[in-house]
Amino acid sequence: MSNLGSDTFNNVQIGIIGCGHLGQAILESLIKHGFRKKNLFISYKGSPSTYGKIEKMGLASCISGNERIFNEADIIFITTKPHDVISLKEIPISQGTLVVSCL
Repeated sequence: MSNLGSDTFNNVQIGIIGCGHLGQAILESLIKHGFRKKNLFISYKGSPSTYGKIEKMGLASCISGNERIFNEADIIFITTKPHDVISLKEIPISQGTLVVSCL
């Protein structure tokens, strides 16, 4: 990430759909490398345990619906289990959005 210009790095909007172990690891790495929390969108299935972890990372304000993530994020990491992806198929994705599947 250090190869990106600071303007690019600080203005990109990143969405994480699925905030289990992999989604949390990506979030932790982004934050560790200076990514602004205000530029993150996070969705998860609603587990109280997962919410607690998100809150502990100081990211509760970043929780968003999948539709918002697909409309506003420049890069979307899909870190759900394969059987959960079916729920995303009808959501339109903004043109130019980079989708990274981590299934």
